[in-house]
Amino acid sequence: MKRLLICCFLLLPATAQAGLAEVRDTARQNNCTPKKIEVVRQSVGATAQTTYQVECNLPKAKETANAAASSLVIKCELNLCQAMR
Repeated sequence: MKRLLICCFLLLPATAQAGLAEVRDTARQNNCTPKKIEVVRQSVGATAQTTYQVECNLPKAKETANAAASSLVIKCELNLCQAMR
């Protein structure tokens, strides 16, 4: 019975283990103070990945900034995150 229970847990799909703390830390390392964090894409399985879009708090400027310039895409595998753009 124990073996059956262990096998059931091994067959469950896994998701990326990185949480919002890792995403915030990666954003701060890339000079982005996070304002809003959204999950863009999530895959499960042996190569589980989660992709986040982070909106940054930027200082106010006289010129209007591009919306794409104020966001950052972060990709996480397991508990490791890296900035994509």
